[in-house]
Amino acid sequence: MKILTVVENSYEENTYIVIDEKEVVVIDPGAPFEKIRSAVNEQQPTVTGVLLTHGHGDHILALNNFKKEIIYAHEDEKTVLENPQKNLAAMMGGDLSITGINFFKGDKYILKLNVQSLIFKGIEIYHTPGHTPGSCIIKIGDNIFSGDTLFEDTVGRTDFPGGNAKKLKQSIKIFGTFDRGCMVYPGHGTPFTLEQAYKVNFYLNR
Repeated sequence: MKILTVVENSYEENTYIVIDEKEVVVIDPGAPFEKIRSAVNEQQPTVTGVLLTHGHGDHILALNNFKKEIIYAHEDEKTVLENPQKNLAAMMGGDLSITGINFFKGDKYILKLNVQSLIFKGIEIYHTPGHTPGSCIIKIGDNIFSGDTLFEDTVGRTDFPGGNAKKLKQSIKIFGTFDRGCMVYPGHGTPFTLEQAYKVNFYLNR
């Protein structure tokens, strides 16, 4: 499995392209679509899924360029995705509304894409509300894509519409159930291991 990162310059958002053989999953397509497409085409895989950790504008700027039937998000993020005020697109000078995609529900969801790749047949998605109502983390093998829920030395903001500090405090307890050797790929910034985060992140240790 290979993980590529395409960074959006204005907000330094990380779009992740996860490749296994000839199939690919795109996580949080906030980078320019041409950059994402170029990175995918270099590997010549088929995009089989587009997964969202949450619906803020900087994480979904290229989303409308993908087929709606392969896009997945938590159902609690529906109003965020549909509303430019709630997804912050209006604040960013845009008018972004996403409809017609696949919504799942529950605290833990096993996404079973119709793929050949074994590692993509059982993607684990955990609902981690706090940064937004439908925020999630995505686990593929020993790799965790944390969106804006967890960074190496802090957690996501809760002062945007739909944010909830109490829920986020509860949500991050999920990281204590994972092996600390797991790599974490955040929505902004550089990857880190859970072990590194537990050494420096006050919120994980309180």
